[in-house]
Amino acid sequence: MNFLFFLLLLPEAMRPLPAAPLKPAEIYVASTPCDSPVRAYFTIPENDESEFMTWKITLHPDTRQYEMRYTYGMTVPGTRGFRNGGTTVSRNGSFSVRPGQRTVISLAVGDKQIPFARIGDGLLHLLDSEGKLMIGNGAWSYTFNRQKP
Repeated sequence: MNFLFFLLLLPEAMRPLPAAPLKPAEIYVASTPCDSPVRAYFTIPENDESEFMTWKITLHPDTRQYEMRYTYGMTVPGTRGFRNGGTTVSRNGSFSVRPGQRTVISLAVGDKQIPFARIGDGLLHLLDSEGKLMIGNGAWSYTFNRQKP
């Protein structure tokens, strides 16, 4: 009798467990100065006429992959646009997360790491090469806001 009961339950026991749902992508956007520290991360020449950047970073938490699109150049006065459209670059790669007193997310870009401090669930802040919060200017900051889907 026990054997018969076992045979009845065996197909149910052999069914694979449902996969855990994927975490949704996190999308962050910002407009920042295009000054020396940022230029160094992306090897933008110092003599390039650029004063600001717009960024869009998509983080995929489950795969630790990112997509980044940024545009840099000179502003068009009175608008949020770029003179001559600016220069747009798309990159993708992996990122790492270092938890601690301040969670740091680092994007691998070539042989460099671009570090961000996670501030709550909705903000990232760009860090300098010493791991300190970068300070913006009167027009732009280095804080990235999370877009809601």
